[in-house]
Amino acid sequence: MVAHLDKESKGIDFLVLWLDNDREGENICFEVMGICEQNMRKTPVGFSRNVYRAHFSSLAKPDLRAAYEELKDGPNENESLSVDARQIIDLKVGVVFSRFQTMYFTKKYQNLADKMISFGPCQTPTLGFCVQRNFEMNNFVPKAYYKICVNVCKEKDEKIMFALDWDRERTYNQVNYHYSFYPSKKFTQNEAETIKAELSKFQTCKVNFLEISDGFKAKPEGLNTVNMLKVTK
Repeated sequence: MVAHLDKESKGIDFLVLWLDNDREGENICFEVMGICEQNMRKTPVGFSRNVYRAHFSSLAKPDLRAAYEELKDGPNENESLSVDARQIIDLKVGVVFSRFQTMYFTKKYQNLADKMISFGPCQTPTLGFCVQRNFEMNNFVPKAYYKICVNVCKEKDEKIMFALDWDRERTYNQVNYHYSFYPSKKFTQNEAETIKAELSKFQTCKVNFLEISDGFKAKPEGLNTVNMLKVTK
């Protein structure tokens, strides 16, 4: 990447930085400038350097055009320095605690497979999430549950089927719960069978009204992986 930027920046007059719109992006901007600025043509004395920063949070054409039309003069140096400071702090804290953990655990547990027990401000919490999830999976106890599934068809046309949704979704075999139509209650198998028997008494139904509405689901925002994963999950 360094070689590519160095090659493509030979003799350029302008440099427009299209990096992520956050502090890490500002920090990378200065890395790119460190490679490309030395290859730029010199601007006359008294003129500002031709280095601009584009701020955008979406890859949609209107947003990119707006970012281009509102270019700023270079990236924010303070935001970039804050990233440098965080990286130094993370490194120093990681080194100190890695040494401390290694000395402590290797003395306490002689049969450790690893001789280095590393620590990191990002690595360790993430590892904690993975371990917690592993405990939950290993200790998972399956429970029987029951669902009320009702399918109806158009009169004299059994090919057109409609599945009805039950707002309680499922029932659990749980003691000390009483029969109730409130969604917060959980039912036993016998109570689920009672609901099924009541529904079985109805052979036909009548549609009193039909409501149609349009739904809209926005596409995920560009460069926002959190929202993208929520949408695609």
